[in-house]
Amino acid sequence: MVLALVAMSALIRAQQPAALAVGFGQFQHTVLDNDRSDFFYADAFGMTIRQVPGNPYGALPGDGALTNTPERSRLIRSGGLFGTAGQPGALSMEFVHFTNIDVTPGGARVQDPGNAILLLTVPDLNAALANVRKARGEVVEGTPTLAAAAGGSALVRDLDGFLISLAESPAPSARVGLVVDNLEHAAEFYRKLGVDVRPTSAYKTSGAAGLREMTMNGVNAPVQMVLLEFQRVDRKPMHKRLSDYGAPAMALTVRDCDAAASVAKASGGSVYSTGGACLHQTQNGMPFNRAFVRDADGFLLEFLQRGNP
Repeated sequence: MVLALVAMSALIRAQQPAALAVGFGQFQHTVLDNDRSDFFYADAFGMTIRQVPGNPYGALPGDGALTNTPERSRLIRSGGLFGTAGQPGALSMEFVHFTNIDVTPGGARVQDPGNAILLLTVPDLNAALANVRKARGEVVEGTPTLAAAAGGSALVRDLDGFLISLAESPAPSARVGLVVDNLEHAAEFYRKLGVDVRPTSAYKTSGAAGLREMTMNGVNAPVQMVLLEFQRVDRKPMHKRLSDYGAPAMALTVRDCDAAASVAKASGGSVYSTGGACLHQTQNGMPFNRAFVRDADGFLLEFLQRGNP
């Protein structure tokens, strides 16, 4: 009987469709100047600079449709790495700059739904703040901060107004926090894509603001995301264009871009790319399908499908 139940359970699992989401990839941040952002993050936080070939989107026809920008605009990329690639706590960052387009500067508040926060733990908070000031970043006062442990915490802005939460900890790590309006609704959006979402209480806030949170992991990638819902504080939804300075986005590898986009739209999201559908291309003779999609809170995801579904 026991063997029969085990076999039945295995058969049921085998018959279930594979999750659409494979895993989160690199974190994208739109900037005014690639070089100054590279050096800011390297000088302030020790990010390892990794040069990325410029204008990859401009090399493929129709990528203005992908990013919902005029075809005359081109994309310049650079970036770096926190930690060791492929290991827990590591995060790849990509800085992008759009040319020939009017943009709006950053400046969102930490508690506003649709925003994202880079969550860094550092061994010495005071030293990290001194580095931020030296690199001409801004230490934010009078707003909720996030602490990952009993140590100190602070909130800072980079040169494009993007928010970074610093928490003192002996174990350096980098994660991305997505600020949401309702934690359960956001969790359901990502679960329908096949993302593993679980309750956690790794962070706490300062002052009177409350906080609820969940962690998110892809199936085959170590990059970890955190859903954050601030409470007892004024909030205003943030909706930036991909080309606006300080606008964040996250890559999410999926098995089937068209199916993932349909699930996103049915779950309260929308396709940001021009035409409301995935862009179908080929890379090295294989399908390479992509789309920028807003989740239910307006945060931008880049769905990436490499190969056949």
